[in-house]
Amino acid sequence: MKKTAKLLLASVATLGLLSSVYAADLKVATVNVAKVLQSSSVVSKAKSSLQAKYKPQYNNIETAQKKMVADINNLKKNSETMSASARKTAQNNIAQEQQTLIAQQQQFQQQLTKAQQQTMQAVLSRLQTVIAKIAQQNGYTLVLPKDAVAYAASNLDITPQVLKSFDASGALPGAAS
Repeated sequence: MKKTAKLLLASVATLGLLSSVYAADLKVATVNVAKVLQSSSVVSKAKSSLQAKYKPQYNNIETAQKKMVADINNLKKNSETMSASARKTAQNNIAQEQQTLIAQQQQFQQQLTKAQQQTMQAVLSRLQTVIAKIAQQNGYTLVLPKDAVAYAASNLDITPQVLKSFDASGALPGAAS
């Protein structure tokens, strides 16, 4: 029994020494990804580029909505004085406008969502490359997202370096410069 206890104690002590040896080689940093995404000029330019690209389509949909609302109001206002066939024609036109508008909105939303996803994928890929480069240059063996860590000393935060390097990496392909 005493022999087993001594063996167990020796094993625990050995593991403790080994883990401290391995921990000495571990260099850790944290990065606030959300802050980089919010503060980056590259991300801001990519958002502006998306808005500029899809603004005309959005404006067309908005114009079609206003026309449909005006047609509905016109029908409500004049339905008493309209003939039955004119009222029916106006109702059919409004129904057709509504179907067309719904289809346009769905298509627009799908295109916009796809473009946003592609842009975000490009942003995150570039960000991962920048973080990996900084980690290699500074000898970090582990870089963790800041929000995934309960506590980290402020000197472990490489967010300013990442932001500076990310913005210096230039505009994303397809984004307006």
